[in-house]
Amino acid sequence: MKNNSVIYINGDSWCDNRYFKTLLNKTFPNQLIVNAAVQGNWNSQINATTINDIKLLSEKFKNINCFVYYSECLRGSSEDETIKQMAKQIGDLCNLNMTTAFIDNCVLSTMRPMYQAMLSENPYHKCYSLSKHVKDQSVLNALFDKEENVRYLDSVIERCKLLESIPGMKDCHPDNESLYEMVIADIQ
Repeated sequence: MKNNSVIYINGDSWCDNRYFKTLLNKTFPNQLIVNAAVQGNWNSQINATTINDIKLLSEKFKNINCFVYYSECLRGSSEDETIKQMAKQIGDLCNLNMTTAFIDNCVLSTMRPMYQAMLSENPYHKCYSLSKHVKDQSVLNALFDKEENVRYLDSVIERCKLLESIPGMKDCHPDNESLYEMVIADIQ
């Protein structure tokens, strides 16, 4: 016989955060919360883990509220297709909600990005990635011409400044419970 309900969360370090976990437990004291988020998690791993976990959880739980916070924008058709396949595979097994953590929402987002819930106004710019592309100039040179490369790096710097301007941020990560209050409101 299936139990009542479960909240399932998967994402990167913004979800694998003690403040987020503490506030989740305070807000939903009578619900099982499964937080599969891992620091440094990448989108394909988030997808694979989520599909497996939701299939297993659906054998025991009647109502699964699934919240997936992707690490970065969807940058290619193969990743976009993988996420569409995930929705096809588990969409009937759970209430599936998808968005991003610290990057602007992707095409398939069903909620606002986590960082936007922490801001009082919506940002006006886009940022494609804060990861390896910034560190590896050969990748940037292959993806963009020189002018685009500069604009891209400027957008990364602007995103870092935006994140650090949020009161309570430390090293581009939420560093207090109050930052997650609006994220929890979105989950509710």
